[in-house]
Amino acid sequence: MIFYSEALQRIPRDLYEVSQLEDTSAWQRFVTITLPMVSPTTLFLSIITTVDALQAYDQIQVMTQGGPSGSTRTLLYYYYQLAFEQFNMGQATAVATLLVAITGIISALQFRLTKKYVHY
Repeated sequence: MIFYSEALQRIPRDLYEVSQLEDTSAWQRFVTITLPMVSPTTLFLSIITTVDALQAYDQIQVMTQGGPSGSTRTLLYYYYQLAFEQFNMGQATAVATLLVAITGIISALQFRLTKKYVHY
């Protein structure tokens, strides 16, 4: 919410004044001014949230330790188990490399898919 608050404060008030002079509705102002002006913030937050979801570790460690039969195990938690519980550094390195690759691919896809909708 702090990021969106800052993004909303950076929108020039002149745009809203002009749209009111043109007698546009609140919905039209939201769609044509507000959404495009906060689209970089939305892209940033979607990427950060996705990366954070891929790297979930502490919640799983505290609550379930991987869950029954590994049902709540994430890639990062699996990496931890391989490296620090089983001391299998080769497989742990492979899992870490896979995690970095997946994160990069998902971020690149988000950039590519939102290229049309993000206005700088």
